[in-house]
Amino acid sequence: MISAPQGLGVPIPVPVTGATSATGQILANETNVSITANTNILSSNITIPAYGIVAVYFTTNTSGVLSAVINGVTATINQGGTLNTGTWYEFVMYAGQGMTLNFQFSASATVSLIVVFIPLA
Repeated sequence: MISAPQGLGVPIPVPVTGATSATGQILANETNVSITANTNILSSNITIPAYGIVAVYFTTNTSGVLSAVINGVTATINQGGTLNTGTWYEFVMYAGQGMTLNFQFSASATVSLIVVFIPLA
């Protein structure tokens, strides 16, 4: 289980099935940030440091559709389904070294976004 974020770049223990141990790194932690519809949520793109898994945690006060911007290409996640207000969502994806990542939301809203990177050793 991931505990409350401690700050950017702080390693946190993350249990992984079948592994003796794994260390995750928080790459982004935006809490209650006001955003404009269809613009990047993060002020600058995340660059993935190595091959691994990216876990994205997201909540919003307004229903809408979340998109990932991967290497400059924008596409919806959650199969384009509308996310409900007041619910934490978790999305997991494999990521390649050097990949850039950002997120957009289809509505102007207040959102919280946490991005955790777990390297594949």
